Amino acid sequence: MAEAGCKYIAVLGVDFMSENVGAILDQADFKKVGVYRMSNELIGCSLVDAAGSLTYMQFWRQLQIHLLHCM
Repeated sequence: MAEAGCKYIAVLGVDFMSENVGAILDQADFKKVGVYRMSNELIGCSLVDAAGSLTYMQFWRQLQIHLLHCM
């Protein structure tokens, strides 16, 4: 699309998707192509949200303790 002259790209997805599209365009030297999300609300990502939860952190702490005991 950028090679064909597209000046703006609208992304329908979670926050990091528009950031990823922008990074890919920048790397391909299409820095002037505007990348926009269709919503200004933070959509987030359930995987990222889960990774930041207390339950997830406790899981990794327990795994770390287990691995240390196995060594």
